Amino acid sequence: MVCGAFAYGSSRTQKVVSLSSCESELHAMVNTLCDGIFLRSCLEFLTGATIEHYLFTDSSSAKQPAIRQGVGKVKHVAGKLLWIQDAVLNKQVMLIQVPTMWNLSDIGTKPLGAKRLRLLLHEIGVSTHEGKIHCGPGRVRTAIFKAWRWKVERR
Repeated sequence: MVCGAFAYGSSRTQKVVSLSSCESELHAMVNTLCDGIFLRSCLEFLTGATIEHYLFTDSSSAKQPAIRQGVGKVKHVAGKLLWIQDAVLNKQVMLIQVPTMWNLSDIGTKPLGAKRLRLLLHEIGVSTHEGKIHCGPGRVRTAIFKAWRWKVERR
């Protein structure tokens, strides 16, 4: 998103075989970070402004090794992990965890129910050709309440 407007989206298969879901999420984070660095460089060149870079993930298992230094007890990790750790440490990117319910990248990567798909499309500002929005504010408030309630119940 650039100034609240959806700017870029992509979906592709991974080029490597992962032995765990954590490793798979780390590979996805590295690929996304590469795309983001390229887009940030292009925008900074075109505008002359400094662009803040955020990397969102819904995987807490992948976020933990990305924010610390070294490989720890994680097995089967390539140098990519150390590269993303370096980017986070040097503040080139800010790593933020989002609830799965609000993960916009799910739009292109997995089958979604109609309500959730409309909610995510609303978040990126997609509307019908008549200009009607896909998801009304009532449904958005309901989703926010459910996410809040889920977070409180987990404590």
